Amino acid sequence: VHVRRDGRTLNVESAVSTLRDKNGVKTGLLAVIRDITERKKAEHAFRSAQELLQLITDALPSLISYIDIDFRYRFNNKAYESWFRHPRSEMAGKHVREVLGDAAWEKLRPYMESAISGKQVSYEDEIPYKDAGARWISANYMPHFNSSGDVEGFAVLVNDITERKRAAERLREQAELLRLAHDAIIVRDLDNRIQYWNQGAWETYGWSAEAALGKPEQSDVELA
Repeated sequence: VHVRRDGRTLNVESAVSTLRDKNGVKTGLLAVIRDITERKKAEHAFRSAQELLQLITDALPSLISYIDIDFRYRFNNKAYESWFRHPRSEMAGKHVREVLGDAAWEKLRPYMESAISGKQVSYEDEIPYKDAGARWISANYMPHFNSSGDVEGFAVLVNDITERKRAAERLREQAELLRLAHDAIIVRDLDNRIQYWNQGAWETYGWSAEAALGKPEQSDVELA
């Protein structure tokens, strides 16, 4: 740090070399001083932005990361630690295969290759993670282009939708059981409009589900 006569503080870096005559005798010193104040300000702003990004992403339950074109992690938020039970510092620079496992990598590879080709990718799939177990995820990959238009990597946003998928499957199973039930099963809403009409209701009243659904009790669908 250098303070000018006017009181202004500068960040400087200096290099000193020895001056010698043609006989190699030392004649003096050459000092080169460079003002790096603006560079230091830019570095500070960059660090502050990184800290803010880390603070925000660490507060979210989603997986948030950045993967380069060699499929190596360059940024991971805190959720990676709870999912995969490893410090994120150990993930930095590692290939996706090393962190997520061979089976997960083979499942994810086509999606990631699409992102590296410059396409924005969104999908839902069940991924067999090495340490986190099989999970249904909803994922978005956003390619990162440099000033020349080349892809340098892609940002990753992943949400765990396992419970939603399991609940939907349970509902489908229950709906199938109701559909196949021999008894007539009818569900009405608060306006007495028919919301569910199973095979038993069809056999009992002679109306198909397509004809009955959405109809009020007072319609042509006559119920006993």
